[in-house]
Amino acid sequence: MPKKTTLTVAEIRELHNELTGSETFKGLLKEKLSLVMKFHLTNVAKQAAEVYNNSEPLRVELITSHGEDDGSGGKSIPNTVNSSTGERVINPKLIEFHKEWSEVISVTKEIEHHEFSVNDLASIETDANYPVFFSLVGAE
Repeated sequence: MPKKTTLTVAEIRELHNELTGSETFKGLLKEKLSLVMKFHLTNVAKQAAEVYNNSEPLRVELITSHGEDDGSGGKSIPNTVNSSTGERVINPKLIEFHKEWSEVISVTKEIEHHEFSVNDLASIETDANYPVFFSLVGAE
């Protein structure tokens, strides 16, 4: 029977990376897994990808609206800027970006998934940590 878990958009974005990997992280779906486990994880990854793909344009839009040309055709938001007195201070545009982005990623969403148990994970050997995925795992 499927289980439903409520996570924030930030947690679901992280779950997406935990499952599918990133430039610096392998991802759980690339570990040696049973076909059944890959099936269940792929279903979760599809839901996480949908949330990630829906939120990513909002992040890019916020960077575009608060950012400055970075010299290579993109936009970025510098961490610090010079104040009127010449001191380096936290960029007010960065603070505004974080405020608006926090509103987006703090929204909660429900994902439906297989009721994972610790026993389901017994055969997986990994050096990685998957904290958001572990929140979907029950004791037995």
